[in-house]
Amino acid sequence: MEYLVLGILATAGLALVEAFNLAKVNCHQHFVWLAESFLNGRLDIPVKLVAEYGTIIDFTVRHGRIYWPLGPLPAVLFVPFVSVTGVATHALFQAGSAFAVAYLAYRLAKVEGFKAIDAGWLTLAFVLGSVMIGPLLLIGPWNLAHLLTAALFLSAFVEWRAKDRPWVIGAGLALAVAARLTALLGGLFFILTVIFGRRPPAAKMRYLAAMVAPIIVVLGLLGVYNQARFGSPFDSGYGDSILNPSSFEYQSRAANGLFSLVNIPRNAYFYFFKSPLTGPSGGLDSRGFSFFLLSPLFLLAFAPKKRPTGEWAAAMTTVAAQLLLFLSYYTPGAYQFGPRFMSEVAPFLFLILLGTLKEKDRLGQLKPLIAVSAAVNMVLFLIFAGTA
Repeated sequence: MEYLVLGILATAGLALVEAFNLAKVNCHQHFVWLAESFLNGRLDIPVKLVAEYGTIIDFTVRHGRIYWPLGPLPAVLFVPFVSVTGVATHALFQAGSAFAVAYLAYRLAKVEGFKAIDAGWLTLAFVLGSVMIGPLLLIGPWNLAHLLTAALFLSAFVEWRAKDRPWVIGAGLALAVAARLTALLGGLFFILTVIFGRRPPAAKMRYLAAMVAPIIVVLGLLGVYNQARFGSPFDSGYGDSILNPSSFEYQSRAANGLFSLVNIPRNAYFYFFKSPLTGPSGGLDSRGFSFFLLSPLFLLAFAPKKRPTGEWAAAMTTVAAQLLLFLSYYTPGAYQFGPRFMSEVAPFLFLILLGTLKEKDRLGQLKPLIAVSAAVNMVLFLIFAGTA
């Protein structure tokens, strides 16, 4: 019976990916446009394309040119497809990234010691029974960047558990940084596990040097990219990207900058306590709602440990650092199914969750919760897509 239920839910999830990604192949081509610009020797996006897109929101305008401020990794990945075929679609790549996240979540569960059927349930919990369902199904350059970051974090975990080659882990983290600069905090987990691990001091230094080297290279390349666009290696364009002047995001950033501690109470409400309902129509709130409504199983990741391990402490420290950064951001996010920034925290919570479930051997009791959570999330998303 559990094979049947798991198969039905996985098939339903696959159908939603197809319906909300592959059926919208011409939507949100920001990174495709940027890839075309790269091939034409330019770093800005032609005004004509932005005009056809219909909005300049989230773009950055400098000296009469329009730039896309998000990390360039997706555009770099698009370049070979655009150069060979002359065309590429964001939607196909986002769907592929969704499948990569699912596969890597499954591989991580396997290398953590779970048998195949249990790894399948845990994968379902991660991709459909958690906040990850939003970036998987909502097409857009913002969600693609989140998906790639989550996939690269998962790949780093798999490598760490399987072969533990520091340069491979560092390469994965470096690519994540090229997609989302905030991914730098993900490296904290690996640094802490090395520092407080059992290797001799010299071996620790060699490991950290090999791991950090690719990240330094990518940071240098991002600095060159920013210098060429905006005249400073530290200017990504985020600070003055175009916002709706009537939005609270505009007022928040104007008053407090990109990050401020004053934003934490408001963002914490949207991240963890917000009801999904909004307005008299009963539609779901497109500004986001509680992480734990979408991810009930992940409450276990926050359960206190009787005998905390160094890995658990490193993961929780990383989660705390990520939450401090995202909660202090000027916005909790816009047009999202749940708090999308939590999709970058979710891989670390998933790693903690796997350890907790392995230790307590409770997965069998929790499979009904996973099934209900995934089914409810898919229904909620269909309501969201029809009303938001």
